[in-house]
Amino acid sequence: MSKKNPKLKIYEDDTGVVWVRNPELQRRFSLCRTTVYILLEEMRNMPKYCQSFLDLSYTLRLVKLVDFEKFLKERSEKKAWLR
Repeated sequence: MSKKNPKLKIYEDDTGVVWVRNPELQRRFSLCRTTVYILLEEMRNMPKYCQSFLDLSYTLRLVKLVDFEKFLKERSEKKAWLR
């Protein structure tokens, strides 16, 4: 796994999948830290997304960017009736 852009903490594996850290999700989606953690916990509890996380160490936890975007879209569609 190599860093695609060391300044933004974006990692790309050999298959081309982009992995990001929580701070990058905060910056990219304009979400606060608490909201990102709540969303990631909700995503982690879904069996569909169990392969979307890499816990490399206590401080280095990565999420597949594509799967996080899919999760947000699915969550938005489910909650569309609230609008």
